[in-house]
Amino acid sequence: MQALANDGPVQAVMSVYRDFLYYRGGVYRHVYGVQISSHAVEIIGYGTTDDEDRVPYWIVKNSLGPNWGEDGYFNIVRGSNECDIESAVHSGLFLPE
Repeated sequence: MQALANDGPVQAVMSVYRDFLYYRGGVYRHVYGVQISSHAVEIIGYGTTDDEDRVPYWIVKNSLGPNWGEDGYFNIVRGSNECDIESAVHSGLFLPE
């Protein structure tokens, strides 16, 4: 989260399960289905739900286009390595010439 706050978006690789393909909104948690692939995504921010559960989540940009999820974005549970999204995170730093 520190790299995201300091340097902006970070790239991550996550495990994709069948139920992820049907995501339409809210905070995603894997519920059913086998792993069907791995997928590179961009974590662009984070938040916490406004309800009484106060679920922490990542805001993630997907490459499936604007007709998928929430205009091409999704939220996924933060802090529990949901779908391995916190296992392989990479950030870059642009250095001007």
